[in-house]
Amino acid sequence: AEMPVAVPANFGGVAYSNPYFLWSRWVFESMIANAGIDAVNCSDGIAIAGARAVRPDDLQIPDAALDKAEVIRQVKGMTRHFAPGAYLDTDRVDAAVASWHGFARDVRDFLGETLEEADDLISFERELVRFLEASDAKYGGAVVTLHGSMRSMVPVANFFLNRAPDEAAYRRYMAAFRETFREQIEGVILDADAMFGEIAARHGTAESLREAG
Repeated sequence: AEMPVAVPANFGGVAYSNPYFLWSRWVFESMIANAGIDAVNCSDGIAIAGARAVRPDDLQIPDAALDKAEVIRQVKGMTRHFAPGAYLDTDRVDAAVASWHGFARDVRDFLGETLEEADDLISFERELVRFLEASDAKYGGAVVTLHGSMRSMVPVANFFLNRAPDEAAYRRYMAAFRETFREQIEGVILDADAMFGEIAARHGTAESLREAG
C-alpha cells in the first residue's frame, strides 16, 4: 500500500501512513478519549493520541499470572463441540451457499439502483445501512462477507469528498466513488463466489448446488 502521509512516530521521528489507516487511528483516539481507556502503544508505527508509548520489553502487567488452564476450561464450557468433519455438514453448507447467492444478487441490485442514483454520500450511507440491516435479518452470516468492505469505503471516500473545492468537483469525486465502489464490491463478490463454490464442491451435493444457483 502507498504511504504518502508523514505523521509522528510512536517512539519519535516520522512514520508514514495513508488516509485509510489514519481513519483507523482516529477511531482508536476517539475510543481512548471518550471511554476513558488507559491505553499503551507498543508499536513502532504511528503515535496515537492518548496512548502511552511503551516498548514491548518494558511493559509491566501488575496483575497475577494468567491461569491458562482456567481460561481453557471456560472457553470449552461456553462452546459447542463438533466431531471431526461435522461442522461443515451438508445442510449447513447448503444453507450458507444459498444465503450467499441470494445476498450477492441483492447487492448487485442495490449497486444497480441505489448506488447509481446516489448524488451524495450522506444519503447513500443512510440507504446502505438500511440495506445491510435488512439483509442481515434475511441472510444472516452471509452478510459478513461484504459488510465490512461496503461500510468502511464510505467514510474513507468522505475524507476526500468533504474537501471538494466546489460543487462541480464534488460531482466528479462522487462519480469516481460510484465507479470505484462498484468495482471493489464486485471484486469481493467474485472472490466470495469462488470461496463458497470450493466449500460447496467439497461438502455439498450436485442437486443442492443447482438449487442454490
